[in-house]
Amino acid sequence: MAKITVVLDVDVITDHLRVIKNFKAVHLNQKDGHKVFQSICVDEIGFELVCTNSNAEMSFIFSSKDGKKGSSLAVAAAVEGPGLSMTCKGTFSVNLRRGADDVLKNLGDALDLRLRAVVGKGGMYSRGGFTAPIKNGDFDQQSTDWKKDFPMVTQYSIK
Repeated sequence: MAKITVVLDVDVITDHLRVIKNFKAVHLNQKDGHKVFQSICVDEIGFELVCTNSNAEMSFIFSSKDGKKGSSLAVAAAVEGPGLSMTCKGTFSVNLRRGADDVLKNLGDALDLRLRAVVGKGGMYSRGGFTAPIKNGDFDQQSTDWKKDFPMVTQYSIK
């Protein structure tokens, strides 16, 4: 099975945690967001990486267990504000769905990967999960240059 491997060395702050309630995305305030965050096991916390190329939009969820030896993923409630702080250092790898490797490889040097969010339990569309977008990023893709505020991942391989 093909894998995507990324090397990260980032410190980020997120905006509000988002959850789904009654089929709608809800932005949690600081108290409720931190309560949700604290209820989730550390092994269920991860980050979302997205391919922003218009002809190959897809996302990948990485957790601490996807890190190679010596890698670290630390997430905490932000000291100020409703979000989280994340420090991620090292090499992380996840399996790709069938055919995704060909799509990504065909993009060559044009492949644009971005760190978009911190997630719990697989993200806000998973039962009991949340998504916390990187602060000041256009998570809802309302602008034409929405990806510019998300950290670019330049060290990666697809095998």
